[in-house]
Formats: sequence, C-alpha cells, structure tokens
Amino acid sequence: MVNRKDVRQSLRTTDLTLARRRLRDLRADLEQTGASGEQLTLRQLCDRYLETTLHRESKTVATKRRACNALKAAWPGGPDGLISKVKHSQVEA
Repeated sequence: MVNRKDVRQSLRTTDLTLARRRLRDLRADLEQTGASGEQLTLRQLCDRYLETTLHRESKTVATKRRACNALKAAWPGGPDGLISKVKHSQVEA
C-alpha cells in the first residue's frame, strides 16, 4: 500500500531475499512518482522534474528545459498523454 492505495504488481521472483529487495525498490519508485500516476501526464511530469532542477546553474536548467521540450514535442501521443498509458516499447524506441 502506497499513499493509501493498493498496488499489485508481480515481483517476478520466488526468492524471498530478492523479493524483499524488489519490493523496497518498487515502493521507493511509487513514492517518487506517486501511486496515482495514472492521472499524471507527460507535461505535468516534465514540469515537476524541472522544478527540482531550479537550484542548479542556469546553463544546466536551460539544457534540461530544452530536453523536456524536445521530449514533449516528439512523444507519440503528445505531452498530454497519461503516464500510466506509456508502453515499454515507447520508452525504448
């Protein structure tokens, strides 16, 4: 349970030690992105990311802003697509 939401996902292992490690990593990922990622769009995720870079040098912030803008422009389905609908094949393409 993350942020009072049940999350069910296979850890793809029968080894208890490995399962505990993967569960810890899964919980950390869900706490960062939020268990309600199904309502988060690419545009919102990029904006949230850019807010975390504001303490860096201006050149670094500008580079990251350009990268986010390029990602939003080139993303299949546009920047208003839901993050939860992103397929593994879209990320590796």
